[in-house]
Amino acid sequence: MPHTAALQRWTEGVLVYRRHVIIGCLLAAVACLWYATGTLRLNTDILGLFPAQSGWRELYTEFENTFTQYPGELQLHVTADTPEQARAQAQAVYYQLPPQLFRNVYYPTTWPFFRRQALLYLDSAALQALTVRLQAARPWLQRLQHNPALHGVLSPSGTDSTVYTRAVAQTLEAHATGHRLPLPWQELLLGTETHSEYILAQPRQRVARAALLQYLHALQERLHIRLHLTGEWLPVQQQPSVHIGIWLLPLLAALAVLRSIALALTTAVTLACGVAATLGYAAALYGELNLISVLGLWLQLGLGASWAAQYALHYQAGLHIGRTLPAAAASSAQVLLPVGLTVALSGFALLAVPHRGLAELGALVGIGALLNLLLCFSLLPALLSCCRLPAVPPRHATPYSLPPGTRRWLVLLALLAGGMVWHRADFAEQRLQASTTAQPLLLVAEHADAARAGARQLRHTPGIRKVETIWDWLPAEQSRKTALLQPLAGLLTPAAPPPQQVHRPPRLQAALERYMARLHSLPATARDPALAALHSDLLGDLPATLQALSEALRGQAFTLQELPINVRNRWISPDQHYLVRAWPAAAVDMPALLHRLQIPRLTGIPVLQQAAARATVHTLLLALLLIAAVTILLCRLAGHSSTVPVLSAALTILLSTAAWIGSGAAMDYINSAALPLLGISSIACGLQYRCSPLSARHPAHTAIMLGTLTGLGCAGSLILSRHTGLSGAGWLLALGTGLGLPGILITDRAATRRKRIWQS
Repeated sequence: MPHTAALQRWTEGVLVYRRHVIIGCLLAAVACLWYATGTLRLNTDILGLFPAQSGWRELYTEFENTFTQYPGELQLHVTADTPEQARAQAQAVYYQLPPQLFRNVYYPTTWPFFRRQALLYLDSAALQALTVRLQAARPWLQRLQHNPALHGVLSPSGTDSTVYTRAVAQTLEAHATGHRLPLPWQELLLGTETHSEYILAQPRQRVARAALLQYLHALQERLHIRLHLTGEWLPVQQQPSVHIGIWLLPLLAALAVLRSIALALTTAVTLACGVAATLGYAAALYGELNLISVLGLWLQLGLGASWAAQYALHYQAGLHIGRTLPAAAASSAQVLLPVGLTVALSGFALLAVPHRGLAELGALVGIGALLNLLLCFSLLPALLSCCRLPAVPPRHATPYSLPPGTRRWLVLLALLAGGMVWHRADFAEQRLQASTTAQPLLLVAEHADAARAGARQLRHTPGIRKVETIWDWLPAEQSRKTALLQPLAGLLTPAAPPPQQVHRPPRLQAALERYMARLHSLPATARDPALAALHSDLLGDLPATLQALSEALRGQAFTLQELPINVRNRWISPDQHYLVRAWPAAAVDMPALLHRLQIPRLTGIPVLQQAAARATVHTLLLALLLIAAVTILLCRLAGHSSTVPVLSAALTILLSTAAWIGSGAAMDYINSAALPLLGISSIACGLQYRCSPLSARHPAHTAIMLGTLTGLGCAGSLILSRHTGLSGAGWLLALGTGLGLPGILITDRAATRRKRIWQS
């Protein structure tokens, strides 16, 4: 055949200049790797994978342009055991967020406006109960402000409220048993019951997410706090060990299967050069890899190892009859060329898919397949010519027979798998997503009346747990609350010294006596630290809380225009658009909720995830159909049967998807991209097996086994990733890789038996 003769002459030329070929390929691989290391980056933007012209993307882009602070905002939630601890830890975090990493940092609790109006944000009943307590404790609080000492806290005479004495007694009882319990001054004096504080931060655009995440993690460890991150800006964690250890997998798999150091090294070097060249191509063309296109390296490693192994084993098996490398290239081309061209064209067919992630994945798969073919017929023979391989007698694959009824069970298994996938048809909207209940629905209204009407509709919709608008920042019943605060205007004026006779309540007196008994039982060196701890728990936050109470007692009614400008800008845009935010319930059926709402301009992360899920499913179906069409067309042109490759690929995809969904795991935008890869991989292995003559079936078995082990190893490295999507893709690829070879053998035997029946 013309192409085999051309390859034979090409290989003869390679052997003449083998040193130049080896040195040139290695230098080119090093150059590509060096360029990719300095240029290539990982883009974790999932939204950018979809066409910008989609209606749902245009609506969210309009929201981003209208309210510019939300898309890049990060919310840091600090949670502690008491309100005092939460505020102290939040202040420590606030002062340690450097301007080199964050362009804006807001801590609303510390703003003078909210310190002054803090009591107005309490519920009317809670504020009334607080004012009654404060009136009853007026003499005691005045003495504490005049002289905040331990004696004053332990002498709450003149107060008719038992709330304060009970809290002091509880702190004393805790210290009497060797424990610590700070006095909750903020809850007692300000009515604050929340144990969490939040900080709004806007990271700088040029700061790497990994570096920012590392800094926040180190800050959490250094301050010993509980820090939780939410918001539109979410850091993506990566596992560096995955990228480092992945290069050792082909060599280990080659050593295990080929049982020859020379063959293993030549295969690994050829494979490494192909991956380096592919990375260089990606760096030059795109400058980045997205979370889907990076999966193409898995396919290149698995198929590249299989093709290189088949060439090398075919050459070694013919050494006893004097087969040369050019002759081995000519005979191997009958198998590798159809397989490689099918993989390349199947990858390039994905460029027609309206999905940036799959399109870039297809480009990398196509280029990687062509590079693997080029290196298999250039670098690999040059390397093999430098090795002394022992002649191995040819081994023929042992024919096997299917047990009775296997075909029926196979059809039944495929039907069950397809039925499970079809039964989960709603996975396009429910399973194919991350958690949406932690992100709000967003409604951008053109004027205030439209915002009020939209908020009213959202509040009356089942499945919505909270709705927020700009008007929620205006406390209700302001006139009544200010009237309740007027009698407390002189609450913290200086008072006369406390009376000489102290009458403590019985519980407080008993708690004090138990504490004193424990204090006297301690060694002399431990008494001062114990007293210092008691002083800290009883008086530590008192001065700051009294100051905050003094400011809050001067609160006055205010209007929308008097809110801080930073708050107004978060809800009202410069062109007078109003924002409404609605949080779905925890266990809500998101597709049903969005169907009930039917609000035209509704957007937000939950809406994006539902729309992106539907687009992803349609795109995946189109990609699988394109791959099958290209395979059938090329097999027809080459005169090969496409039954086994296509059926084995369909069986692998069905079983892998059914096993994944049946285990309760969720499909998402990243791991679903493993399905086209599994289809291409299964088709390639099926063609490699079917195109091999019967005398070369054993090298084909070994080569496919090597590709399977390499694919399993690479999939295992993805499983170790901290990124949920990449880890799920690793599990799916591992399932499909493990099912690939048995599926090929079973479908090949079933197809052969069916062909004999037809012929008879």
